[in-house]
Amino acid sequence: GCIDLRQFGITEDNVVIFAFGEIDARTHIGRQRDELKRDLDEIIETLATAYVNTILLNRSLYKSLLCIVYSVTPPADGINNPQLPFYGSIQDRVLITRQLNARLAALCRHFKIEFLNVYKNY
Repeated sequence: GCIDLRQFGITEDNVVIFAFGEIDARTHIGRQRDELKRDLDEIIETLATAYVNTILLNRSLYKSLLCIVYSVTPPADGINNPQLPFYGSIQDRVLITRQLNARLAALCRHFKIEFLNVYKNY
């Protein structure tokens, strides 16, 4: 199902910052590519499109709602979460994160959604 922002008390003229993708880049995307033999571009396109479509659907429920997508933060080799472990090398996860951010940025430009690129600040 689609997340409905109204259930979180979001009202007209609010600003909503969407932050997603870190777990996908850390755990899911590379694993789906390798274990399910999916094309990396297809995985990222499917994920980014679904994400932006959810934002667009929610934005359409309001007359005035500022939506901002917060870029996926760079991967790191920190404390491992056994439920959502690192998958792949740091270099592979960097590539996945950069590609996901590039696709999100392009979709945001196309649909006039603000994209806050913090990746370069890390």
